[in-house]
Amino acid sequence: MINKNDKLWIQFRLGNLPLQTENLIQIFSLLDETPLPNPSRLEYCNSNNKWRSIAINSFSDKEIIDLLKSDNKKADELMFDNNDSDNHPFVYINRTHSPIIGVTIAVHFITDWTSNFVFNLFKSILMKINCGVGVCHFSNVHVSMLEKHFRGQKRTFYLPALNWLQYLGKEELERQGGMEALEANPLLKTERIHDGLLIQVGESPYDAFTPEGEELLVKATRSLPPVRK
Repeated sequence: MINKNDKLWIQFRLGNLPLQTENLIQIFSLLDETPLPNPSRLEYCNSNNKWRSIAINSFSDKEIIDLLKSDNKKADELMFDNNDSDNHPFVYINRTHSPIIGVTIAVHFITDWTSNFVFNLFKSILMKINCGVGVCHFSNVHVSMLEKHFRGQKRTFYLPALNWLQYLGKEELERQGGMEALEANPLLKTERIHDGLLIQVGESPYDAFTPEGEELLVKATRSLPPVRK
């Protein structure tokens, strides 16, 4: 049964790879093309840890573009906000030495979204960046699975267990067993992108709310080769 208090979590960690301003602007344009409600405010922090706020009308509002292009150091961290916090997704960008792109969306807001739509959103963002690790799952049910099945047995910090979707860049891919081993695993759907591998487990992120879906995620995780140090 779907937990109505859960949230879909999409996150990309770039590691030592840079997050270019041009790519970030392209990602904001992608978000504007989705059914997500427009944000009303952008909060941003500069290299001096001073937070500021500006009114905006969209993810790619001219105010944001001007801010990013004027001086990169003015906006090391960005958070999109909306007056209707229950319905609005939380979008967080960290552009410092270890860049992160995070999108969190409440379950009740995306009940009409198809799995294919979520997959394409994840992949579209991925195609705009060079990413170390990317994941997509419902956060609460994923944490519950980790506690239930993998307490003390988590694989790596960035990928403790398999999610519905994950992207492994070159370094994390090697840690998880390598390209050939993962592509040969019959429980995984894989696609080579950039220098890494996009991996899907099951047909839908909603599968994790079912006993069968949870069982598949656990089985697929345990079928992986030992982590390489």
